[in-house]
Amino acid sequence: MPLTTYTAGEVLTAASLNANFTFAAGNSGLTLISATSFSAVTSVSVNSCFTSTYANYRVVFSNMTYAATSGTTDTTLRMRAAGTDNSSANYDFARTFGGSTSTVGGGASLAATSFLLASGAAVVTHEGSFDMLDPQNTAKTGLFAQTIMRESTTAYVANTSGLTTVTTAYDGFTLLCSNGNFAGTVRVYGYKNS
Repeated sequence: MPLTTYTAGEVLTAASLNANFTFAAGNSGLTLISATSFSAVTSVSVNSCFTSTYANYRVVFSNMTYAATSGTTDTTLRMRAAGTDNSSANYDFARTFGGSTSTVGGGASLAATSFLLASGAAVVTHEGSFDMLDPQNTAKTGLFAQTIMRESTTAYVANTSGLTTVTTAYDGFTLLCSNGNFAGTVRVYGYKNS
C-alpha cells in the first residue's frame, strides 16, 4: 500500500494513519538479516547472509574483545562462497588510520589474501562496521570499513576501502584474528533497494 497524503480539510482516520505507520516501518533503510555471537575463536564465519534480496549490506561488529596481551593483532576479512573462504591473493585495499598518540598513517596492499580491517599491539577491544557493495553480483565486490581499536594505552580509528579483483558472487564472509582469539557479536543488515 502506498503512503497516503492529505490536503487541508481532509479527515485523518485511524486506519489511514496505521497504514502510513506500516508503510514507514516496511520501508526503513536497513533490515536485520542475521546476528552471530562468538567466543574464544580465531575466526568466525557468517554464511548465506548475502542474497539476491538486497544489493548492498552493512555489517556491524561490536563488543569484540581479544585474548592476546602482547604482539600485533590483525583483524582481517575474507569473502565466502558456498561455505568456503576466498583466500586467493585478490584483495586490493587502502587504509588510513590515526590514534590517540597523534599517529597518522596509511598504506595500501595489492593482491592480499584478505582485507585488513584493524591492526594493533596488545589490542583490548575492537568495533566497527563495513559496507559490502554488490557481493552477490558476479562483479568486483567493494568494501568501505570504519573501525575503532583500543589498545592497552591508546586508541586508533581506521578507514579501509577496497575491492576484490575477481568476479565472484559471494554469499558470506569470515572475520579472522591473527593473534590469540577473540569474542564478540556480528550483525548483518541489508540496505533496502527502494
